[in-house]
Amino acid sequence: MMPNMHSDAWKEIFRSLLSSKTRNCYKITIIGDHGVGKTALALQFCYDIFVQYNPTFPTIEDRYFRQVTVDDQTYTLEIHDTSGSVCTNALRRHLANESNGIIAVYGINSDSSFSFIKEVLVGGNAPASNLEDQCPPAHVGLGGWCDLPIALVANKQDKDAEREVSLQEGHALARYLGCSFYEISARKGDDVILIFSNLIREIRSLVRKRNGNDAGGLRRESSRTEKDRKCVIL
Repeated sequence: MMPNMHSDAWKEIFRSLLSSKTRNCYKITIIGDHGVGKTALALQFCYDIFVQYNPTFPTIEDRYFRQVTVDDQTYTLEIHDTSGSVCTNALRRHLANESNGIIAVYGINSDSSFSFIKEVLVGGNAPASNLEDQCPPAHVGLGGWCDLPIALVANKQDKDAEREVSLQEGHALARYLGCSFYEISARKGDDVILIFSNLIREIRSLVRKRNGNDAGGLRRESSRTEKDRKCVIL
């Protein structure tokens, strides 16, 4: 049975933590086109369940809250599940002002969802192809308009027979952006914890770089870190 940590009472408790000076409180935004599995990814991470996408009732906007332990430190997360219909400029403003990290999701069975991610992260000047031959943005990370750690996630690995976006294209975009890349199936749940735990490490690393060795709370961070330490869901 799903724990009732999504209730209004729990939301208020987590929001009070996030708005306080409490250390290790991060806001993560999941972006992507309609039907790519943003909500499925969030629910797998928070509740260890899979919920099938229903096009009749697409997500408008939702928030999930979770505490997770990474490398023996406990973090409070607010996970913002965005609508696939939000305009690019509004989404960018939210990311720049309200987020500490981004999970960018596309479906391997949808080339248009891959284009959506390129439009948001790189902008209208995103190379249409041959990303590996292109020069990266002047400021690595979202083409210069903000600096946030990103996890690029190719979802629906279980639909390989319907694939429209190759594994190589995903890797190329990740290299172009200087971010981590995962190809997964939210249905199966493999590597979902790894995505969030590694993103937390990147956020923590940037915080430490900007604030000495202080691993403080709601500030932006990034950087590569070891990917093999354990992550425990509370």
